[in-house]
Amino acid sequence: MPPRRRFPNAGQPLRYYIAGTQKKVFSNFSPKVGIQYHPADDVMLYASWSKGYKTGGWTTRLSNPLPTAPDFDEEKATTWEVGIKSTLLDRRLQINAAAFTTDYKGIQLNFQQGVSPTIQNAGNAKIKGFEVEVVAAPTDGFLINASVGYTDAYYTSVLAGAQVAPNPFQAGVIPGADLPKTPKWKFNISPRYEVALGDDAKVVILADYTHTSSLWNDTERAFLLQRAATDIVNGSIAYKSGNHWDLTVGMTNITDERYLVTGQAQIAGGQFYGTYSRPREWYARLGVEF
Repeated sequence: MPPRRRFPNAGQPLRYYIAGTQKKVFSNFSPKVGIQYHPADDVMLYASWSKGYKTGGWTTRLSNPLPTAPDFDEEKATTWEVGIKSTLLDRRLQINAAAFTTDYKGIQLNFQQGVSPTIQNAGNAKIKGFEVEVVAAPTDGFLINASVGYTDAYYTSVLAGAQVAPNPFQAGVIPGADLPKTPKWKFNISPRYEVALGDDAKVVILADYTHTSSLWNDTERAFLLQRAATDIVNGSIAYKSGNHWDLTVGMTNITDERYLVTGQAQIAGGQFYGTYSRPREWYARLGVEF
């Protein structure tokens, strides 16, 4: 006898969803091919082509009873990437860069079906962009990590059952619309300074700044849930003794920036809800090596 799940529904008799009565079978071959070329000892050029795959399944948690568990099929992706990796200036400068493009087929995203969030194959999408990473050591004890990335992710086609027309509450899901959780730009810089003391002890000062452009938090692109651009700053100071112990004091989100990290719009239920980021926090950590 398959297990049964009970779903209360206000004002109606209890219904049962019978799980385990359906089966989905998936198989896939996902190859990857790459080439490398070394024009110099410290420079490497590369290119790759690969296929990715994610199985389908069922939506297993519903806010309201549905006649059957909503199912979804597999998601497939084909990616091309070219790039360069280099170590320069007597190993004091490292530069890595890459450009990529991905074609998604049957992309799996979370949609509202009434008041129940369900996973559906929304259609097809393209993701393209580039990223550059730099590690520099201008002087002994001083290290700078920096990166910048650009991503353009959008639907090339949307299945009729997954389309959401623009409305006063949502930007909608239509061909050309941006994918959720995908900022156009992201920039990070993390300087690290190390001061040597006597008896092998040292002090390490670390800062971290990340800028992320605006993004949509949900699939249907609700205006109330859109995240504005964010600027997050973290920092710490650590004392590392030569006697196998260290003490670190730091702070995260120093500017106390608050923003939505996730959310859902239930138009049928007349509500929007979301979760905000963590506030400014400080910490202290003591480490001992045995």
